[in-house]
Amino acid sequence: MSAKSHVSLVVFCVAGMLSLYSRVTCAAEYTMTLVSAGGKVDVTVDVWTAPERWDSLSLPEQRGDVQTGRLVVFSGERYFWFRGNVTAPMDVLYLNTGRQVIGILENVTESSLRGICEPALAVLLLPGGFVARHQLAGGNLLVSEAFPLLVQTETTDKQRQAQLKVMLQKLSRAANVNAAAANDLGACYLSHRMFSQARLLYQRRSRLESGSPASKVGIALAAAGEGQLDEAMQLLLDVIASDSAYVDAYLHLARIFQRLNKGDAVAATLASGVSKHPELLALRLELARLYIRNGIPAQGVALLESAPKGSLADAATVSRVMGDAYLRQGDAAKAAAAYLHYLDVFPYAPHGAELRLFIARHRRNAHESDGAQ
Repeated sequence: MSAKSHVSLVVFCVAGMLSLYSRVTCAAEYTMTLVSAGGKVDVTVDVWTAPERWDSLSLPEQRGDVQTGRLVVFSGERYFWFRGNVTAPMDVLYLNTGRQVIGILENVTESSLRGICEPALAVLLLPGGFVARHQLAGGNLLVSEAFPLLVQTETTDKQRQAQLKVMLQKLSRAANVNAAAANDLGACYLSHRMFSQARLLYQRRSRLESGSPASKVGIALAAAGEGQLDEAMQLLLDVIASDSAYVDAYLHLARIFQRLNKGDAVAATLASGVSKHPELLALRLELARLYIRNGIPAQGVALLESAPKGSLADAATVSRVMGDAYLRQGDAAKAAAAYLHYLDVFPYAPHGAELRLFIARHRRNAHESDGAQ
């Protein structure tokens, strides 16, 4: 598993206060720090708030080694999709009123119809490839306490739902719904429990990509949402039969078995994937977590100890789950050592403060115990 699976993004603003809701484009610049689990990267951004500029979104001129981007701020939370209105390939981070990174799009191009189904207060535009280069994609995203994004116009949940329905209807009929757009729209419909519409979009993606595994998984999730669990399971089994290394198919099949309270089938599904592809760390980790939850952490430890050697990030991720297993076994010393190894590689990891507190308490208790002897 790559470091991409362990990312927390915290956005800090270290420039002076700026009126982010003025009606003109701001000339001042901010330095924003994107903090991932493995490190930090500074980005110099200018700020756009003028609505007339949203129809043609561009990036600021790149200046040597300086990382530059553009922050587009709305007057209130809104759904925002890109409809071929960018002038160069770019990556996009969506921010909400809580200054949280709620979505990431990679490689939005001049012909893209792309977006997420969460209301955002701002989007941060970055050069194409930025997210992959700095390993910012995926993972749990955290909130900054420092970055000021202020709401000028309030909207209710009912208003946002109405906006979403109209937006999705328009986007679904758009001429440039390619495979990526169909996937994003399908995910939107799924997240809002509009399962029949999601099925139609994933079927469209399947036609565009000649029955891709991802399309079948999307259709399976829509079927499961509609209560058609047999159809969903068969679709996922078909994906595994045609591509036995497709991780998501195993994970979603296991979740369906979990929904049916078939614990043995959950374990068997994950174990089957690990047996066929020992190198698929995501499945091994999921199975180890299942063993820990089921009160058999020793099996989780054995499973992780037999994992093929991978990258430094992979080893750290294994240590994180090993720590949980050791803790369940009552071995605080081994748990603390495993958590420490994880934090050495991912110092800004989610729940890092909690892990450091555990390590500190263990060391204090160990010291007191040694002193008592």
